[in-house]
Amino acid sequence: MLFWKDDKHLEFCKFCGHARYKPVKGQKPRRKRSAYATLRYLPITPRLQRLYASNTTAEYMSWHATHETENGVMCHPSDAEAWKYFDDTHPDFAIEPRNVRLGLCADGFAPNGQYGKSYSCWPVIITPYNLPPGMCMKPKYMFLSLIIPGPANPKRLIDVYLQPLIEELVQLWQVGHPYRRNKRAFTKGRVEKNEAPPRSNGEEVWHSVRYFKSAIEDPVSYPPGYGIEHKWTKRSIFWDLPSTNMIRHNLDVMHIEKNVFDNIFNTVMNIKGKTKDNLNARKDVEIICDRPEIAISGDRLGKMTKAVYTLDRDQKRKILEWIKVLRFPDGYTSNLGRCIDLNELKLHGMKSHDCHVFMERLIPTAFREMLSEFVWNALTEVSLLFQAISSATLDINKVKELEESVAIIVCNLEKIFPPAFFDSMEHLLVHLPYEARVGGPVQYRWMYPFECVDKVNEMNVLMK
Repeated sequence: MLFWKDDKHLEFCKFCGHARYKPVKGQKPRRKRSAYATLRYLPITPRLQRLYASNTTAEYMSWHATHETENGVMCHPSDAEAWKYFDDTHPDFAIEPRNVRLGLCADGFAPNGQYGKSYSCWPVIITPYNLPPGMCMKPKYMFLSLIIPGPANPKRLIDVYLQPLIEELVQLWQVGHPYRRNKRAFTKGRVEKNEAPPRSNGEEVWHSVRYFKSAIEDPVSYPPGYGIEHKWTKRSIFWDLPSTNMIRHNLDVMHIEKNVFDNIFNTVMNIKGKTKDNLNARKDVEIICDRPEIAISGDRLGKMTKAVYTLDRDQKRKILEWIKVLRFPDGYTSNLGRCIDLNELKLHGMKSHDCHVFMERLIPTAFREMLSEFVWNALTEVSLLFQAISSATLDINKVKELEESVAIIVCNLEKIFPPAFFDSMEHLLVHLPYEARVGGPVQYRWMYPFECVDKVNEMNVLMK
C-alpha cells in the first residue's frame, strides 16, 4: 500500500501489518526515520504546460491533426485505427487538436550494474504523441513521472505505485489542462470544456473483471477461480481511467523479436542447454505429432537423430566464421564478431538490437545454403514479417495482407519444429500485424527508445 492521502499518517500496512519505517538504532529519538521504500513521483502537468509555453514545441503539438499522408500509408499513431476510433468515441476531446495524447511505459533497470548488488527500480515514462515523427519518441520529450523502488519487480502490485499518476491523469481528463481555461494565450475568449465520456468499448473484458479487487484493495490474494476458471490476477488500475483504447494490451515487438530469434537460432544451431529440440521435445512429438522421422518413444534412450531443421558442426562453424568477418555500415549494428565462440560453436551476449538486425537482415542469407528449401522459406517468412511491421511507414493494404497470412507463417513453423519449440512468443506473432494496423508504426510502441532513456538514467546513477 501507499502511505498517502487518507493513509499518510499510518505507521503499519493495513493489509499485512508491515512497518512503514525501519527501526531507529541507538538513543537518538529525534533522528529522522527512514522508510523501507520510497516512491518518487514527478507531476507531468507542468511539463505538458511547457510544451505549449515554448515556441519550439507549441506549433507542433497539433501536427497530428494537420499533417497529410499518402492514401493507405501510416507514419504516425494518428494515422492508425485506434487513434481514429478514440476520436469517434470522444468527439469533445478530439475537436481540439491541442489536447495531448500520452503513451506510458514502465521498464526496470539495475542501477548498480550487472555485477553490483541485486536491486532493480522501475521508472515510469510518459511521452506525448502529438508531436511529429522527427520529434516524437526523442529523449527530451520523454517525461519521467515515477520511480518505483525495488529491490524486485513489482509485478501485479505495480497498480499500487501507479495511483498518483492515474489520479493526475484522471484530473487532467475531467478538469482539463490549465491551458484549456486560458482565454488569452490561445483562442480569444474561448474556454475548452470536456466531460468524461462513458466507456464505449472493452465491455466484454470489463464484465470479466469488474467484480475483482484491484491490487490496491487486496495486494495479497488472487481473484476467486484464478488458475481454474480464468487467469486474471487483478482488476487493473487502468480501468480507473475514464477512457479506453482499441489495443487492450500493447505487445512489445522488441522483446518478441529477440525471443523468437533466440528460439530459432539456438534450435537451428543446436546450442546445448538453449535449444528447444531435446529428448523431452522428441518424446512430445511421439505423443502429439505424426512425424516419425524425429519422434522418440517414451522408453527409448540413446542418441537423437539429426532433424531437418538443425545444422551439423561443419555448417555451424561456417555460419559463425561468416558472421565473424561480416561488416556493416558504421552505426548500423554492434560488432557481432564479439559474440562468436568458435570453441563451443555458439553466439553469446547478443543484445536486443543485434537480434533485431540478425532476424531481419541475416537469417535469409545465413541459412540459404544450409537448410532445406521448406525450412528456409519458413524462417525467411518470419524474417520478412518482422521487417514489414518494423518499417518506418506502413502500407495499410500490405498490413492487412499480413494479418491474413501470419497464421500460415506460424503454421509453417509448426510443421517444422517440435511442439516444445513454441512458447507464448511464437504465438504472439499472430497479433502483431493487427496491432500494427490499429496502433500504427511500432517505433512509437516498442521498447528501444524507452530503454535508451533507462540506460541514460543508469549511467547518471553510476556516475554519482
